[in-house]
Amino acid sequence: MLRKYHWQHPESESCGYEYDWSIMERMLDTDPCVDHISKQTYELRIREGYQVTKPTKQLRHCMIDIETIDLIESAKIISIGAVIFDPRYGRISKDTFYMELDHKAQKNRSMNQETVDWWTEQSRKAKEALKGTVLLEDALEELAFWLPSDAKVWGNGPTFDISILEHAYRQHDIEIPWKFWNVRDCRTIKDMYESARGGYDKRSGGTCHNALDDAYYQAQYVIEMWRSLLKQ
Repeated sequence: MLRKYHWQHPESESCGYEYDWSIMERMLDTDPCVDHISKQTYELRIREGYQVTKPTKQLRHCMIDIETIDLIESAKIISIGAVIFDPRYGRISKDTFYMELDHKAQKNRSMNQETVDWWTEQSRKAKEALKGTVLLEDALEELAFWLPSDAKVWGNGPTFDISILEHAYRQHDIEIPWKFWNVRDCRTIKDMYESARGGYDKRSGGTCHNALDDAYYQAQYVIEMWRSLLKQ
């Protein structure tokens, strides 16, 4: 006889069950809103009108990409792009975040000539972000407001995008809108994938070095690698 493992997700007003405990365990580990409940509680939730569905309505993973004019944590920030996604179920939300910042107004942040020269070699479309007008403090507050609660934030590497944003939040005395234990990076999962599956054929989509296009692309390949590693 197969056993059912019941769950509820109060935020999305959904509930359901799994036959595989390993799937149930991953749900409990990756989404703190999912509760393991009894069959009786599950049936009560159904009578109360909870929907029977996967608990993915509240997506919590967020891929963030930034463009800068330096490589250290105090770098002037040109643009911020972000997408919300769920690597378990292969979902990317249509709700995105993108702002082009006024880097010239960031007087207390750094730039270096090598990175300035590098920007002159980029495509015309990518360089449009250099004309941004949004103040850094406003962009940081908007990003904090836009992020889902208890977000798991991803950067391409462990020390660039997220570290620079955290430095900027501290500099402007704004609370960092994520917990340090919720920071993730693409390169680690890429190393895991290539160790298990071999080389990955990375093909960029959209405009290279456009923060939103890069964030969307990185979310796509994390989903592909995640699902391949878990054989979903």
